[in-house]
Amino acid sequence: FFDRSSLSPEERKAIQARRHYWMGQFYLEREEYAHAQGQFRAALELEPESLALQLGLVDALLGGQQFDETEKLLQQVVAKHPESVHALILQAQLAISRAEAASARREQDKWLDKAISALEKAKALQPKNVDVLKELVAVYTAKRDIDKLTTIYREIIEANPKDTYSIFVLANLLAKRGQREEAVSLYEKVIEQRRGFVNAYVYLGLVQEELGQT
Repeated sequence: FFDRSSLSPEERKAIQARRHYWMGQFYLEREEYAHAQGQFRAALELEPESLALQLGLVDALLGGQQFDETEKLLQQVVAKHPESVHALILQAQLAISRAEAASARREQDKWLDKAISALEKAKALQPKNVDVLKELVAVYTAKRDIDKLTTIYREIIEANPKDTYSIFVLANLLAKRGQREEAVSLYEKVIEQRRGFVNAYVYLGLVQEELGQT
């Protein structure tokens, strides 16, 4: 359909690069990372400066746990595109993956701190980007930092008030911290948004019992 005789060589090259890009995305969805890498590399031969293609290859390398090559490419991308939130998210995901692979707690903390650094840069660029905030949740969960988790979940709900799951998790965190009255109001908000969320009724009942609201 696209391969018409009227197309210039540059247009043909751009179309071919897009074909490789979408095939790469297809293989990423199927978690066939070697095939995805092949498609993104082929596309980059046609358009070597494309940020989307570079990030696609980063994603495929990260999925294949080729951490050293992923880090090398990411450093190049972030140096050229420091404003790319997607690149910073991938940088954080790489650091989280390295933390998961590390055996020593000190090594884990080092990588988790690097993930936080990348995500804070992304957050400064886009304060209400939910993808950034949820990556911060993953980091602070790994660090077992309840205070930070509570703060981030509040920011997620501020960015997306209909995120029932995040409201529910925040209510659980507040209940554990002894902030039961606020937890009750959040459980009630969850039930208001999702009448069939059975766990919200259960936890609401438990907190009300603790408050003596029998």
